[in-house]
Amino acid sequence: MEDSPKKEASRKDLERDLKGLVYRGSTWLVAGTVSQRIVRLLSNLILVRVLLPEDFGLVALVFAWVQGLVLCSDLGVVRSIIQHPCGDSREFLGTAFTLNILRGIGLWLVSMVISVPMAAFYEMEELKWMLPVASLSVLINALSSPRQVLLTRNLKVRLTEGISVASSLSGVLFTVSLALLWRDAWALIFGGLCRDVFRCVLSYFVSPPRGIWPSWDKDAFNAILNFGRWIILSSFLTFLALQADRLIAGKFVPQSVLGQLSVALLYVGMVRSLVSRGGKSLLLPIFAKTEGTVPERLRPRYRKARLVMLSTLMPLLCGMTILGPELIDLLYPERWVAVGFYLQCTIVGYLPSYILTGTGMVLLSIGDSKGNAMVTAVEVVSLVISLLVGVLTWGLPGMLVARGISTFVSYPILASRLKRRGIWMPWLDLIALVLTILALLGGFYLKRLYLS
Repeated sequence: MEDSPKKEASRKDLERDLKGLVYRGSTWLVAGTVSQRIVRLLSNLILVRVLLPEDFGLVALVFAWVQGLVLCSDLGVVRSIIQHPCGDSREFLGTAFTLNILRGIGLWLVSMVISVPMAAFYEMEELKWMLPVASLSVLINALSSPRQVLLTRNLKVRLTEGISVASSLSGVLFTVSLALLWRDAWALIFGGLCRDVFRCVLSYFVSPPRGIWPSWDKDAFNAILNFGRWIILSSFLTFLALQADRLIAGKFVPQSVLGQLSVALLYVGMVRSLVSRGGKSLLLPIFAKTEGTVPERLRPRYRKARLVMLSTLMPLLCGMTILGPELIDLLYPERWVAVGFYLQCTIVGYLPSYILTGTGMVLLSIGDSKGNAMVTAVEVVSLVISLLVGVLTWGLPGMLVARGISTFVSYPILASRLKRRGIWMPWLDLIALVLTILALLGGFYLKRLYLS
């Protein structure tokens, strides 16, 4: 009984601290993400006037496979450091550093092996050389300061966003300069590598290692492996979920059309980046702290986080869907005009998954990586089937819109995992879906009325 006032005071202190972290973190996160996307958009507007759609299509395929190598070997090291109670210890960080370096070397060797068959499969000879060169980015990022991830663990979003913004600016400067000099796809490859080198060097200034170097601790390795065993499967499936459209389109459409699609996906990626980085840099650490200390308060925090994300994302996505062609006509040269239609189709396909924003992060924060992997597996299998049926039946537009079917197929499994924890919110999901459909119908009606 005597401890009750102390526990209540401790709970209130934690709640107050978390509110402060949420406010400060979300402010810096939005500012950093918006800044990076503006910089990248301006860079894209310059590059489309210097390079050809074919160049963008080729590099989109290269980066899709590089990301695939990264995700298919994801041991969940970063998430382990964030979640594990001893994640900030020297032994844990040293072991994580070692694993990252070994992984980077291994992935670069794998990229050299698969580059030849990939070039033959897509009938693009340039892939034979571009894929190994672009894969050096994995090794460069693995050499970043091992303490950098502690910035995310401790919710120092200002510093993490500062590193990201500075790296994006450097990447744009390098890429645009090389594009003006070379005027081919290699400028995009080497521009990205220069950005990664800059970010790696900057990480040592912002977050010095302080005696943490590659080492090996059996307990730390077992902890990372135990957490990451389902992360590997989940990350592989995430790769397919994010890149299946590029990988399939690369086989069925001309290289120039793939380049136009990559520009459309750039705009969708702006929103996806905000969701992804918000989950990893803000929601995952906060959910993990809440679950570990006051589990009964996870539901209201989860609901509040989803409401904030939905109220931010849905108006933006609906606006881009309705006015996409007009936006592209205004900003891009005539040879890129098809991007507007592809943008509309792409967003429609992504909308169902964005309505469920935050659900994957809450599963990971409570340690249900197996459940997250199960949901992702069902979604990805149905996604690949939907994309193939769509592209073979209705071409590229059909493939892009068909993406949304997979979210509905996997929803029952997601709902069951959330219901076990008492955090399933069916009414919120339904209301968000209905309001989104009504907003799109109303928007297209008003647009047609205005244009007529």
